[in-house]
Amino acid sequence: MARRGDVTYFIIEALSKTEKSYRHIDKIYNKDKEKYSRLAREDKFYKLSINGTLIQEDYYKKLCGIRYEADNIIDVLKKTYKKAAKYVENHYVIRLGELFLEISRQMHKYTKAEVDGELLAAIILSYEYNKKLDNNDIIYSNKLKLLQNRYETFWEKPVYAYENLEKEEKRRARALLEKVKKQYDTFDIKTIGVNNIDIITGIVPSKKILPKKGQVVALDYIYDLDGVDIISLVGRDYVTEKEVIELINLYVAFQVEDEISIKKLYTFLIAGIKIRYLLKAYNKDKEYYFKNINQDLDDIIADKNKEISFLKQERDIKDKQLNDIEVENKKLKEEIQKLKKENNNLKNEIQSFPDTKEELSQLRNLMFTLNREQQEAEKHSVDVEEVDKLKAICFGGTSKWIQKMKQHFPNWIYVPAGAEQFDVKLLKGKEYIFINTVTNSHGLYYRIIENKAKNSKIRYINNLNTDVIIQEIANNL
Repeated sequence: MARRGDVTYFIIEALSKTEKSYRHIDKIYNKDKEKYSRLAREDKFYKLSINGTLIQEDYYKKLCGIRYEADNIIDVLKKTYKKAAKYVENHYVIRLGELFLEISRQMHKYTKAEVDGELLAAIILSYEYNKKLDNNDIIYSNKLKLLQNRYETFWEKPVYAYENLEKEEKRRARALLEKVKKQYDTFDIKTIGVNNIDIITGIVPSKKILPKKGQVVALDYIYDLDGVDIISLVGRDYVTEKEVIELINLYVAFQVEDEISIKKLYTFLIAGIKIRYLLKAYNKDKEYYFKNINQDLDDIIADKNKEISFLKQERDIKDKQLNDIEVENKKLKEEIQKLKKENNNLKNEIQSFPDTKEELSQLRNLMFTLNREQQEAEKHSVDVEEVDKLKAICFGGTSKWIQKMKQHFPNWIYVPAGAEQFDVKLLKGKEYIFINTVTNSHGLYYRIIENKAKNSKIRYINNLNTDVIIQEIANNL
């Protein structure tokens, strides 16, 4: 038996039979459901069953998809079977007997399937990390033999299946079936195990009036306990004579008495047929479930393919539009070059008039002088102490600039440029918010605007000279 390839089924079986693995499986599977579902359905193990619940079967099939990326399986294995992972990590020679002893001290925390999973995980992780397995360890030897036996009969039908019975076994089973029919004339393969209490007795079951028909009838009450209608469950999917012969052969194989009791065989057949009906119904529902869930996924994939096709068409349209824009852009560039040329010509013309240049210079100086006189006329005396008492916060500026400002207004709160994640609680109750526009960022500005109180007043500082700033503040209060 190969070290890794031949144990793949057993790995995904061990992971699917414990709820501890489910969140780790989902985390990987949900990253790309379409891909992993497609890989799963192409996998040779997909149509096999792990003989578990519907939930376990669902996760088994998910694992059939994600197993194609080896790291996925190893990652889930380590996170699910932590005891085995830790043991392998801390030991070079792996002895399953020691690991089993550790597990047995907390056996109440494990199901039988999880104990088997821990031992299998230890074997797989030993292969993965080149650890040495102790071949003399009895538990390792037994586990390996079990896996070997299961692997050799992997694709075969169960040993007691009809196809595997000898002719003599089939002949003997048919003879016993005839004896049952002769002794119990109501025994009919198509109806036995299907009749419920109401049909047999014509009464509604109750504790006061239970019909005394023995164990056979008593079995019918089990369905009533869980609200299952066996007639609806079976429909027309009756057990076959071959399936009954399988049951008889099973009974004979495990019979310890020398002589077969027809009465006991009859009771066994009733119970066996009822169980087979439940199993047949479960397998049929399971097949229906996975067929439909795959169809739903195929529909989703088809819809997405349509969406992709539509997006491609849109992309082609946009590519054409982009090409048209590029053509237009080229034309505009040519126009710009033409305008630049005209502009240069105009500049040359202006330079040919020296008196014009001098006149513009004089006008510029005049405007500067008027503006300065206006600013000086608007100056007010500033009571720095009163301004410092304002409930104010100042945003922006460098550390050096903030230190200068603190010399005049030490009671204000300062937030330097770049502190875009400042605590917005600092804005609470502030009468004035001063923003240094010389050294600041858009992010800081937007955070201030989004979180300021309705009544807070914003004032802008457009200078780095503190004397000028103090005058600006006085003018704008």
